[in-house]
Amino acid sequence: MAPDGATVLVTGYGSKGTDTGDYATVAYNPDTGVQKWVRRFNAGGTDRAEAIAIDPTGTKVYVSGQSEGTVSGFDFVTLTYDASTGAKVDSWRYGPGFDVADLTLVNGSLVISGLGSYQGDPSGAGLTARFAA
Repeated sequence: MAPDGATVLVTGYGSKGTDTGDYATVAYNPDTGVQKWVRRFNAGGTDRAEAIAIDPTGTKVYVSGQSEGTVSGFDFVTLTYDASTGAKVDSWRYGPGFDVADLTLVNGSLVISGLGSYQGDPSGAGLTARFAA
């Protein structure tokens, strides 16, 4: 929920039937349920959004999850959207990391935690990454 209560934001993943999955992020009016905007992210392979956060000012939405990379397997990919329009502002890819558990804002930074691989071992070592928001 946006800090002003005017928008509910949800994220997850889905397929249009011809791909293996894309991030899907939707903003709704909480009073009417009317969709304000929807954005999809498709990097070409399997992409699965798993966490969402909104900055304290309510101007930016951060969505993170896993995205299949061409070299490193699954990576963490985090997207920044303008909260009012859904326009993509920025994106980061960090790998290898293949299962996002949490995304939060801490002192002006995005902190993403989940499972990653260590030296090619895909067994799921804990991984935390921090990016400037």
